[in-house]
Amino acid sequence: MRVRLIPDKGGDGTVHHIIVINDTGAARMSLRDTDLQHLGNRQGYTGWEGYTEVRNANGTRNRYRKLLLQFQLVRGDDSPWSNWIEERALIKPVIPGVPRLSGK
Repeated sequence: MRVRLIPDKGGDGTVHHIIVINDTGAARMSLRDTDLQHLGNRQGYTGWEGYTEVRNANGTRNRYRKLLLQFQLVRGDDSPWSNWIEERALIKPVIPGVPRLSGK
């Protein structure tokens, strides 16, 4: 998958490649806070949308920052499989040993 900040909202067009596994139980895209450094110049970007609270399967709640961005699905040879799609992503911290899914 390719991810970028939306050019019309101040993104500079930098594309970040992420290998993901589809989490069919997830209602939102999640990015790691370490992904942000790969999205280019974020100063002046107007796609930040505050915070949201998420209830986990075990009943606990976490608060995460929301970011409007674009992603593009790609084939195994990195050729586009979709157009650019706008999506709201939650920015989550990296937790050692936890995969890039919303839970175990």
